[in-house]
Amino acid sequence: MVRFLTFVVEKTLAGEEAQLKEYVVGTEVFDRPQSFDPKADTIVRVEARRLRRKLKEYYDQEGAADEIRIDVPSPGYVPVISAASATPSDAPAPPPPAAATPRKAVLAAAAAGIGILALAGWWLTRTAGANSIDSIAVLPFSDMSSAKDQEYFCDGFTEELISTLAGTPGLRVVARTSVFAFKNRPADIREIGRVLNAGAIVEGSVRRDQGNLRITAQLIRTRDGYHIWSHSYDRKLEDVLAVQQELAEQLAGTLEKQLSKPAPAPSDSLEAHDLYLLGRYHWNRFEPEEIEKAMGYFEKAIALEPGSARNYSGLADAYSYLIDMDFAPTAEMLPKARAAADRALELDPNSAEAHCARGLVAHELEWDQPRAKREFLRAIELKPNYAYGIHWYGHFLESQGKLQEALAEMKRALAIDPLSRMIVDDSAMIQWKLHRYDDALKSLERGQELDPDYFLYDLSRACVYESQKDFPRALEAFRIARQKLRDAPLAVALLARDEALAGDTGSARRDLAVLKEEAGKMYVPDYLFAAVEYALGDVEAGRASLKKSIDAHCGLLLWLKTAPTFDQITADAQVAEQMRKIGGS
Repeated sequence: MVRFLTFVVEKTLAGEEAQLKEYVVGTEVFDRPQSFDPKADTIVRVEARRLRRKLKEYYDQEGAADEIRIDVPSPGYVPVISAASATPSDAPAPPPPAAATPRKAVLAAAAAGIGILALAGWWLTRTAGANSIDSIAVLPFSDMSSAKDQEYFCDGFTEELISTLAGTPGLRVVARTSVFAFKNRPADIREIGRVLNAGAIVEGSVRRDQGNLRITAQLIRTRDGYHIWSHSYDRKLEDVLAVQQELAEQLAGTLEKQLSKPAPAPSDSLEAHDLYLLGRYHWNRFEPEEIEKAMGYFEKAIALEPGSARNYSGLADAYSYLIDMDFAPTAEMLPKARAAADRALELDPNSAEAHCARGLVAHELEWDQPRAKREFLRAIELKPNYAYGIHWYGHFLESQGKLQEALAEMKRALAIDPLSRMIVDDSAMIQWKLHRYDDALKSLERGQELDPDYFLYDLSRACVYESQKDFPRALEAFRIARQKLRDAPLAVALLARDEALAGDTGSARRDLAVLKEEAGKMYVPDYLFAAVEYALGDVEAGRASLKKSIDAHCGLLLWLKTAPTFDQITADAQVAEQMRKIGGS
């Protein structure tokens, strides 16, 4: 900021104000390369608006009694140095002054120098702490539209702003899952900062009415609630991506950081953009029915905007999640997931989301682990704060039996996304696999305090209790999970297995019969039968069921092969060769 002001003042005093064009300022002040294109990179305009606001703020407060005033009227970047009754910074630029005498020029230069020094001292005092903030959390933007029907749009705007900021060097941006834990929850700014380990938070609102947008945002320091910066934007709906980029640049600039992620290409279709946001809105709910809805929206977005990589990445993520949780057969979903991920990469080879989606396909569906590793690492290279990509790389390491390394990656992901129930649960399950049962239970307890309704916490607690031979508590937790999941095959099978291990073979066989009856109506992966059959002592039946699942590349096999739940199966020498085939390892 001070460098910007000094440059334009010195050029003006030297009689070179004609050189103060956007391109010159960009290359000389902001170190842009010779290829700098002001139309694509708005840094000069963004910083000029910030400078004008700061000048006005200074002269309205500490500088009110200054004899000399420096303004940078709009449009343009030529400063005006005048007496205290100067033209305000938002007034039209005055005509060029008559040539000054040498004595007047010297006095003007001296006055300008004093003015810049005063401004610099004030600026440094006011922003002390702002430029030392290295972590922020973008809270969900509120829907201020008259019909209150734009929740998905506000959520999407928030998520895309997080994504744009996430690549900023020297800035840790708390991931979506954690900030959305505070959605519609009144909380003290200091408490949010403590829970999320964030030095500042961004909060704002969106009003969308009849093709117009009004977006407000403010940056607040969490240690004391000080409002560092705020701004409002009134734009047309079609400018939503541009205002998102401008907001990200202003936030980064206020924290004296520099965005590394280029501005997103404008959407060819506002309807396609809306459909993509709706897809992500439902995908982030992580329920089978919601994932199905998300797929429908992504497919509609692709039909309207087939050149958008993110539409294909979203669709690939949806397919992969259904297979990961074994809600759909791999044979049915693999071709679709692979095609969507490959198309996303073709359209944008530098998309972290596309590389992660392709890594998921390679890891869970194709069992091509060398490719999976390359794709996950490339995603993280492109987007170092990408908690979702780091989490999946941790899963990859877990499937390879590298449990300590996997846990380290999960902790790294949690540093970015501390309230992600998926990452919290997966971290606890790696602790369980490492036989650190007390640590696993503590992790799950902390998770359930924040999200008591999440079914996986109950399933995971039950698995830990089972390993501790605490069958009463394991059975109770499995039954709770079964109720929350409305008799989903995974919950029924794990409960039946635990009943068999606890000696209640009658209940186990009844639940196994229920499972087999359901298999005639819906997709039920065969390894679930194997887990119950081994527990009941029906080893031959278990071997046959296991083989069917391995041949079908069932998603959860990658996770189960290193889990204590499969200890009985891995101890069977006759299936050792089959077990080695899981995951292609």
